[in-house]
Amino acid sequence: MTHPVVRARSRGWPVALAVVVAVAATASELPPEIAADRLMVRAEWQAEQDQHAAALATLDEVLSLREEHGLQTPDAFWFRHARAANVAGEHARAVESATRYVTSAGRDGEHYMAALGLLEASDRELEAERQREARESAERERRAAAGARYAADYQALRERFSAAEDVFSDALQSGGSGPLMVTIPAGRFRMGCLSNDDDCSDDEHPAHDVTIGAPFALSVFAVTFQEWDACVAAGGCRGHRPDDEGWGRGTHPVINVSWDDAKEYVAWLSAETGASYRLPSESEWEYATRAGTTTKYHWGDDIGSNRANCNEGCRDRFDGTAPVGSFAPNAWGLHDMHGNVSEWVEDCWNGNYRGAPSDGSAWLRGECERRVSRGGSWYSSPRLLRAAFRNTNSTGLRSYILGFRVARTLTP
Repeated sequence: MTHPVVRARSRGWPVALAVVVAVAATASELPPEIAADRLMVRAEWQAEQDQHAAALATLDEVLSLREEHGLQTPDAFWFRHARAANVAGEHARAVESATRYVTSAGRDGEHYMAALGLLEASDRELEAERQREARESAERERRAAAGARYAADYQALRERFSAAEDVFSDALQSGGSGPLMVTIPAGRFRMGCLSNDDDCSDDEHPAHDVTIGAPFALSVFAVTFQEWDACVAAGGCRGHRPDDEGWGRGTHPVINVSWDDAKEYVAWLSAETGASYRLPSESEWEYATRAGTTTKYHWGDDIGSNRANCNEGCRDRFDGTAPVGSFAPNAWGLHDMHGNVSEWVEDCWNGNYRGAPSDGSAWLRGECERRVSRGGSWYSSPRLLRAAFRNTNSTGLRSYILGFRVARTLTP
């Protein structure tokens, strides 16, 4: 009498699967050979449905069942197992099973030539995996060595700049210290497009006077990977470990962080230090960038050479982000206000300056699901590095051009 599973298979997979499900409850009562046949049907169906990992797991069940009951495993099984393992990406197992089939069945085996092809293909894939793992291991070692080097470089940077007047850093409860901060004086400036050339955008108008009524502090550099990773290590920043795109961590500015992420960092930094850290307002950012100037860049109206990190025209030596402090600071001691990474600020997006605050505070009305970023990046043209240029992105966007620097409210 033909077994019901075999009869069902001849009538199509839906019926076969129904029978497999029907007998599943009594599988432990089936003779081992029939139970193995049932599992083979399941494996065939799974392969037909492109569930290759599941099919391989089912074939492993067949093998365990046969070994448990001392049943001989047919040569053809090893070919099917090799094929399933190869498709599932288990190339080492595919090589093992294909070798077993070729050795056992010999040249007279029905699948001999196909098994040789499987063996060759799986061996090739296995070698590619070994080479990929070797490259990844070497890259991990390179990054670890670079991380140690960057840490030493950044410590040297901090020591060099911390001796400057009005530069300080707050101690962290978790150990170490926060970003280097420089005091920005109170004052008054004209914000927006200060020239009538073609570089100006509509959103940079109208130019208007802003009064910064009290000194505040701004980080000398954009927040670095080292500073961000300290937050993650201390249990903050939602555990987000952003990709450095292969350009390096350590003293490189952190990238692939959203506005929401930046807000998490300043909240953590405030809790760690007991001070009031925040993102700068858009007017504070432009005021600090200009540092008393009215030109496109803090050094003048021409981009020049090797003054900033941008995509074209800057003639710098970097293909991605540059380590912070790679270019000369502005008159107030701030580095990389133009280029390197575009920096999130607090303000909601508004398409022009009509109705903008004139007291240096953040503009918290408008399209608040989008926030402003300033300064341009390593990927930007010189036009987008201007002190007046404005950009906007959604608060959740993480990008390899976006980073941030922090502001701190100074108590009297």
